[in-house]
Amino acid sequence: MEYNVFCRLREQIALEMSRLKKAAERIATLDVLASLSETAIKNSYTRPILTETKNFQLVEARHPVLELLLKDKEFVSNNLTMNHDEGNIFIITGSNMAGKSTFIREIALITIMAQMGSFVPAQKAEIGIVDRVFTRVGASDRLQRGMSTFMMEMIETANILNNATSKSLIILDEIGRGTSTYDGVSIAWAVVEYIQKKFCGARTLFATHFHELTELTNIYPNIKNYNLATREWKDEIIFLYKVIEGSSDESFGIHVARLAGMPNEVVLRARDILNNLQKDSLFGNVQNKFLKKEKNTGIKEHQFNFFEPQINTKADDIMAKIKNMDLDSITPIQALQKLSEIKKEISG
Repeated sequence: MEYNVFCRLREQIALEMSRLKKAAERIATLDVLASLSETAIKNSYTRPILTETKNFQLVEARHPVLELLLKDKEFVSNNLTMNHDEGNIFIITGSNMAGKSTFIREIALITIMAQMGSFVPAQKAEIGIVDRVFTRVGASDRLQRGMSTFMMEMIETANILNNATSKSLIILDEIGRGTSTYDGVSIAWAVVEYIQKKFCGARTLFATHFHELTELTNIYPNIKNYNLATREWKDEIIFLYKVIEGSSDESFGIHVARLAGMPNEVVLRARDILNNLQKDSLFGNVQNKFLKKEKNTGIKEHQFNFFEPQINTKADDIMAKIKNMDLDSITPIQALQKLSEIKKEISG
């Protein structure tokens, strides 16, 4: 009897299936619109203006997810003005944990929200419609398929370069960090140039620790440098989370390591090695001179003086070559090539 009742009910429902599907679709639409409206009112969103241009203008833009998770402190908003005349490729440098990734991802989220019909977390938003949003963020691997983290990074980047257009929004969060410095810088540099030339400077936000890329602004007028502001106070780094124009040559990685709970001995040793590398890595043997621990005698290892001709005449020859270089006419790539030649001469 129960099964017979079930079958009759099923037959009656089947006769009204068309009406039920339309009702379900309308209820689903109302649910989405009501949810977007409630969210917009509750979180002070604004109605975006969508245009056919390639421009972006965001005032006091916020990350729609992160601002709700930060219960103990207020989310720091940022502005964005992007057009071909003032620059539509941004090279974003700055310290670890300063907010580079947050900023570029919030721009991608706001763009998607605007084009799906939602209000957005900003005081004002004028957004040129994009055909697609491409992202290269995070780190992942597919070891079961023989693909390393760096290989996955290259595959994701290749997908962007093979499918993006001049109307796309491209979000790049580090490229080339999984290989040697020379390889990484070269790949990242070439990727930016390709976007500039192939896609007529598609709207691009590129967060990177390769400070060499900031030199691209000297070559292409529509490439701009921005960084996340920080302040140093005593031995502390204060993150302001504010995007400002200009470049930064500090990553403060050792400071972040200390915040993560690294043993103090490791942090102090890392600072010592960093100071030595920054001063003398051009001529020094890193493995032998900088990474050796100080002897148990308590006497600090003497730093080799490469500028005494009686100790190392090769250093004088190399210094002479460097002094004779015409730095005003040399390009960044040529500078890297010269540095590579000097490195080979030293090791030889």
